[in-house]
Amino acid sequence: MADMHMGRGSLCTAMQGFMLWAIGGRDSHTFHNSTECFHAGQNRWIWGPSTNTKRFAAASASLHNAIYITGGFDATMYTATAERMDPREGKWSLVRHHLMLCCLMPASVMSEFNTMISTAGGREVDFQRRRSGFVSALD
Repeated sequence: MADMHMGRGSLCTAMQGFMLWAIGGRDSHTFHNSTECFHAGQNRWIWGPSTNTKRFAAASASLHNAIYITGGFDATMYTATAERMDPREGKWSLVRHHLMLCCLMPASVMSEFNTMISTAGGREVDFQRRRSGFVSALD
């Protein structure tokens, strides 16, 4: 497999069709909002659209031709937001806030269940309690 353009750790990944997406993360100096997409047939990575928020240790999933990312740390605070990207549109947009029933910062797992994306793990802002919640994938 070809090397990515940028080395990074604690990134998120998601499969969309035959494409592998690498989202956010950080290197030794910087938190990132950049994305890269791996084309297996061409054995190469290409740059994708940047997320609206830098995210380290967030969670991601793919559902209904879109990629979702939630939670994580942006270098100054834990995020209580989620974003959605349809690769055909080529841009990230914030998921409506009321669809997030529970804020997870950071979420540790995100997986698909029918028409819902569930998040598990993470911590609330006060760091005292662990919780889990769901983010609806349908608008």
